[in-house]
Amino acid sequence: MENYRGIIGAPDKVVARDDRDAEWVKNKLALEVFEDTDVLEFERPKTIEEEIIAHWIIENLPKFLEAYGLEAPKLISYSDIRMIDSKKSDHKEISNLIEMGGGGAYIPGTNRVYALSGPENLLRSAHIIAHELVHAHSFSSVETELDESGKNIYTHQRRFGLIIVNKDEEFSNFFMFLNEAITEELTRKFAEKYFPGFFLISEEFKKIQEKVTLQGILRNTPMEQLIDEEFSDQKFYCYPNERGILAFLINDIFNFNQGRFTTHDDVFKLFTRAMLHGELLPLARVIEKTYGKGNFRKIAELTRERQPDFINEVTNFLKRTHKRTTDNSKKEGGPTTE
Repeated sequence: MENYRGIIGAPDKVVARDDRDAEWVKNKLALEVFEDTDVLEFERPKTIEEEIIAHWIIENLPKFLEAYGLEAPKLISYSDIRMIDSKKSDHKEISNLIEMGGGGAYIPGTNRVYALSGPENLLRSAHIIAHELVHAHSFSSVETELDESGKNIYTHQRRFGLIIVNKDEEFSNFFMFLNEAITEELTRKFAEKYFPGFFLISEEFKKIQEKVTLQGILRNTPMEQLIDEEFSDQKFYCYPNERGILAFLINDIFNFNQGRFTTHDDVFKLFTRAMLHGELLPLARVIEKTYGKGNFRKIAELTRERQPDFINEVTNFLKRTHKRTTDNSKKEGGPTTE
């Protein structure tokens, strides 16, 4: 994989009045990202080991993601990986982003991949960097609008990965936590394939694997069992309950569309192609076919915020809808294979 689709932070698509405006905006945003070299006050220098890890993940992650829909990677430098000084993690410019995830952040439209980890914890650093770089390689589109004078163009994020941006309410974007589930599941798969062979973290990762009870979520397991038994603790990987919801969706789609998918991973690739390549329509169609018309949007709305009852609300909805689609399928003679 040698061709790049642009530098990190530059949008893949610009929605504008015409192609000329779109090209101008795309080049302008790419230049702004390229020129952004400031070191902010909450950052610390990377250690030599952290630089090696950053280089290694930048080189190997695109090869892995190619099987899940990444047709061309973003051009990313190890200098784009920024380490956060743990003594300054409550800094107002970064604290909200760290709280949203749990150790790292990638800010769409920038060349900044942040990781909060001490120099002594190389495995944690590798995990966070891999997760955030999956975000950085994800599909990104922006939309242009004119100001009140009609002379000046400004932009706002339109799509990022699976996320559909809600420009009226910050941190309430559609599919936000389903996007995180897909990202972390890709990170898990990458880690289990590549970390055992990387000398700086291989021994520690092997020890972690022995303690991690979760060996994979893409299999035929009841949702309530996943939530109650395997996803009760975060363990090594993040977003356990959100990945449980993803597992439920994948399992439902696989079973309802018998004959269309060979494995659960084939269904997972519908989600990853939507996130990495921007192909939202095929995923929307199969969700609507499985759960009924209008439920693609309903799932988008349910996974946009993490409220105290977030997990129960989503899973109860999926169970109710699952029962209706299963009953209808039985009445109609079973699922189709078109």
